[in-house]
Amino acid sequence: MENWDDFRIFLALAEGGTIREAAELLGVTHVTVTRRIRALEARIGATLFERSPSGHQLTPAGQAVLPKALEAQASIRDLERQVLSIDAKLSGTVTLALPEAVATALIAPLLPELRMLYPQIALRLLLSDRLVNLAGRESDLALRLTASPPETAFGRRIAHSPLCVYAAPAYLQSRPDPDHWIGLDYGPARALEGTADTHIQANGILAMAELLKAGLGVGVLPCFLGDSHTGLQRLPGAEVKPDLDLWLLVHKDLRQMARVRAVADFIAERLKPLRPLIEGASVAS
Repeated sequence: MENWDDFRIFLALAEGGTIREAAELLGVTHVTVTRRIRALEARIGATLFERSPSGHQLTPAGQAVLPKALEAQASIRDLERQVLSIDAKLSGTVTLALPEAVATALIAPLLPELRMLYPQIALRLLLSDRLVNLAGRESDLALRLTASPPETAFGRRIAHSPLCVYAAPAYLQSRPDPDHWIGLDYGPARALEGTADTHIQANGILAMAELLKAGLGVGVLPCFLGDSHTGLQRLPGAEVKPDLDLWLLVHKDLRQMARVRAVADFIAERLKPLRPLIEGASVAS
């Protein structure tokens, strides 16, 4: 069956019934699901889904394709299990690319357990805000804050990552009406700053967190960093602003490699309980 990924998306849409559910099942964007289904229908020369306000239902052509797609899925999963058993050695190096703030606030506390579970796996961290080229094998895995993950990568959306305004408690006690803003060189943050005068400008969120902790003013941070920082609190009455999503990405050709899969599954599972923190829901409004 040519281009299995298109049929994988076909099966997810048949199961989920909506573009949104299919995207959630596969950890891809809505645009990817829509585009791949259209490409599959064009290649086959038949409409596979009847579209309606309530969702997507299989047409007679789609119902004819379904059992063949399920059969192919079973065969591919069996092959993956065989390959995984051959490459089942949980040792070697796994490279994870991620922003330094994500590493500091979310991943570093998880690493002792990862080391205990997989002592023969060496984890190499590439700390950068740059979107690494997974297709070029710059990294095996990536944790990225993005609105549009690359379609060449297999991804899982971990959580939404909104923004809020923070300051040191001592600063807020001394200035009930904060008038000193620290500007973050980032468009969505500037929207929260409004027309406030900024007396310091920063282009990194870790530096921003330290400036705020030092009592130099108020400023914008991702909730996962601001709410987890013991020296900071939200500005009273500040609203959470939607921003990017946190994605765990892996090159599709590496996702079944035993050591890569072990690290990816570990990170995804351990970040699940942290979803309220990442999404800004761990602090009562």
